[in-house]
This record gives sequence, structure tokens and C-alpha cells, in this order.
Amino acid sequence: MRYYIRRDLNIFDSLNFRMLFLCAFAPLRELFSSRIFGTKGRRFGGEEHLIFIFLLLFSLPGMAQSNPDNLAHTLLWKISGKGAKSPSYLYGTMHTGDDRVFALQDSALIAFDSVNEFAMEINMDSIDNTAMASEMRLPEGQTLKQLLGDADYKLAGKCLMKSAGIPIFLLNTIRPIYVSVLITEGKQNKRDVLDTYFFKLAKKENKKIIGLEKAEDQMKLLMGISLDKQVSMLREGIHDYEAMKSSMEETTVDYSDADLNKLLRETQSDTSMGANFMEDFINKRNRVMANGIERVLRSGKTLFTAVGADHLPGQKGVISLLQKDGYIVNPVLSKNFLEAKDVKRRIK
Repeated sequence: MRYYIRRDLNIFDSLNFRMLFLCAFAPLRELFSSRIFGTKGRRFGGEEHLIFIFLLLFSLPGMAQSNPDNLAHTLLWKISGKGAKSPSYLYGTMHTGDDRVFALQDSALIAFDSVNEFAMEINMDSIDNTAMASEMRLPEGQTLKQLLGDADYKLAGKCLMKSAGIPIFLLNTIRPIYVSVLITEGKQNKRDVLDTYFFKLAKKENKKIIGLEKAEDQMKLLMGISLDKQVSMLREGIHDYEAMKSSMEETTVDYSDADLNKLLRETQSDTSMGANFMEDFINKRNRVMANGIERVLRSGKTLFTAVGADHLPGQKGVISLLQKDGYIVNPVLSKNFLEAKDVKRRIK
């Protein structure tokens, strides 16, 4: 498994694990009053909100659009046409705290500054932190140790401590999928992911912020994964910990190469989540995102949209859907990249 759940669902991105513990483990508030979370390629991807454990080939009207299965290697795409006076932009993110995500092409922030509004998968300000913490917990009477058994519970504890520095007894009533995320992401949760960065930058610049999806809809997707499947995913991760980390690194490299086509092929080739994974977790959500983008464009406003890179490519990807609806979607290519420290300085 290539751990697409973590990489794809924006609801994982800004999860503040300290807040989770404060909500779910009130007696430990004093002990854990401070934050406990402490490849190859050039450009990669929270804090204040409990949100996301649980982000051009030139075409002219009348001419053939770029092939959605063979896209140019770039994460930034310009949207124009249908009477728009100024362009909007679409940016593919990877939901990770890896510093490489912030080595943006120099045109990305210029594009961001040029628009009226900002859209992401979920508006972080719309999250009910307490409700999310409740949803993350196992049904009453069940524990992670019971689901895993003594041996695997102990192994999961070793992996969790090695990766994230968290004792597993704190998570004994948390659903397995969230434990998998913690082990996969590890101590990178100390840092903002790129989606969170753009969110903070939009707030700093007083841009209107739009959520293309609802947090409860992403939560429903997760709740649709049976506990047996979640346990299986966690077991796979802890029994092949190094391979899991290697898979994440490989994905990071592909993302940093802006190879949207390869990212999509990797997602399509993974069958471990069942036959409906692509349709439920990717394709249906692509249509929701495209519809949300179009609502803003029809209003005459300009928009910078940041969503998971897996949602951009393919015949059912956001780029293709916008093209089919009559928009011109062109790659924005650049050979120049910003230093991550300079990018991050803008939100300080």
C-alpha cells in the first residue's frame, strides 16, 4: 500500500494532536500541555486547528486541450476562458510537512497574490474540533490493544514512538486509521503542510477562503472503512515499517518532480483499498471540487485553488473536468524555484 489515505485527504493536514489529546484525554492535559509532535526533489509539502488527521500545455479556444493523461511536469495551472477578464489558478499539493514542498516555483506566489479568493479542500475555520475528536475514537468498550492483540499492539507502540515520539497508551481508544497516519507522518506534524501555509497566507492577506468540500463528508469516507480494514492497514504498516517509509519517500520524489501522471498511475495501481477506492476517494470528489471552482469563476471573482495533486490529472481529474466544461487550463512552467525559508517567511 502506498498510503494514499494520508496523502489524499486534506482533513489530515492540520490535525493538532495536542488538541486531540486535550479533547480526548482531559486528565492528561497538564502532562501534555505543550505540543508533543515534535528524498530527492525540490518542491514539497498544523497547528491551530484540529482538522486534517482525519491538498501548462498552451491551449486556445477551438484547439485540442492538453492530454489529461500526459500532463506537463508542473504543479501550477492557469485557468482562463469563458469570458474571464483575469486568470485563476490551480495548484496541486502534497499533504506533508516535508520542507521540500515549500520550494515553490517562483510564479506560484505571484499567482496567489493576483487573485481575489482562495480555495482548498476544507476551510479550516469550519471545523468542529470537539466533534472531530469524538469521531476519531473507537466505539465504547473497544480498544486498540483488543483489536491488534498484545504482540501487534506492542509493535505498533515501538513504531509510533520511533516515528512520532508518542506513547501508544495515549491512543488506545483511537481508531486504527489515525494511528496509521501518526506512524506514517511522524514528527513532521510539528510543521505546517503546504495547504495550511496557503490558508494562513490567505488569512494574512484578507482573502476570502472557500472550502470545496465539507469536513463531515471526508469523515464519512473514513468512517466507511471498516475497523477490520483499518486494523489490516495498521498491521501492514508496522510489520513493514521501513517499506512504508520508503513508499512515502518515493511519493515525495514523484511529487517534487511534479510528475502528476506518475502519481495518478501509482494511485490507480493500488488495489488494497478495494475496487471503489478511486471512485469514492478521488473521482467523486474531483467533480465536487471542479463544481466549487466553477461557482467562483462564474461570479466573476478570481481564485487560487490548492488541492491534493492526485485530484488534478486523468480523464476524471479536475483539469480535465474544467476543460470539458469549456475552460482553458494551461501549465505554468518555470525553471526558477524559491528557497523554502523565504516562502515560509511570508506568514511570520
